[in-house]
Amino acid sequence: MLKHGPPSLKRALTDSDIIDGYVAYEDYRKLYDHVVKLTHQINELQSSLMESASAKVSERLTDTCPILPDPFPIGQPVSLIVRDDVFTDPSTNTKSYANAASNGLAKPIDTLSIAKEAAKIMDKATRAVVERMPDNKEDPDQEKLDLVFFTKFSTTHGLPVPSEAHRHFSKTACRPLKLQFANNAERDKFLHGFYKVKNSDPSLSSIQNRPRARRDLTKEELKRLYESRKFVYDNNLKEKSSKYIMVDIDYKLNRNPRPFI
Repeated sequence: MLKHGPPSLKRALTDSDIIDGYVAYEDYRKLYDHVVKLTHQINELQSSLMESASAKVSERLTDTCPILPDPFPIGQPVSLIVRDDVFTDPSTNTKSYANAASNGLAKPIDTLSIAKEAAKIMDKATRAVVERMPDNKEDPDQEKLDLVFFTKFSTTHGLPVPSEAHRHFSKTACRPLKLQFANNAERDKFLHGFYKVKNSDPSLSSIQNRPRARRDLTKEELKRLYESRKFVYDNNLKEKSSKYIMVDIDYKLNRNPRPFI
């Protein structure tokens, strides 16, 4: 008796049909999100230890366990395999192999745009941004004065010294100040040191609207930062206490809330 079933493939898949070394984008995305979450948790744990530990222990933590930077953002998945519907779906309505091949071709990848975007992200990883730093937009030497200020600041506290200072265009009273460092590790060490001494250093604590520092962000991250800050401010104002605090571009519940003015 003859057995009926789907038509058999005219040829078996070969090694050329499979690209080694790749995993499903969804799986990679889950792993990436997990790593980002762990990074934030480790940084929060370290910050908590820094706040409660002695000065000696805090100094040791700073030297041996620097704040971990976030992994570089990942882009959308791209197709690397040309589908051959003739050999994968017997029920397809494709009329010919030529049509199947033309329908399955991936769009050309703009490698130049990808390379430029990657270069921007790598460049941002070596810069810190100081907000609310006093600014005189009419002074052509403002950036030179900024570099002198943070060179002295870094030297005083044993932190990496920035090589350049640049005021980013802004309509706000104080333009964001971008500080360039040699590499990502030096940038992170500076930010960690800035966080430690911002309340005790007279040159910063004497400024009415106390400056704050962060890493240089992509447009998507900057949008997330502003949304998080608005949430924290609105809800703390409503609760009349610092119920929420910022952690990088996100927020979390504050274990020791204080009155919010």
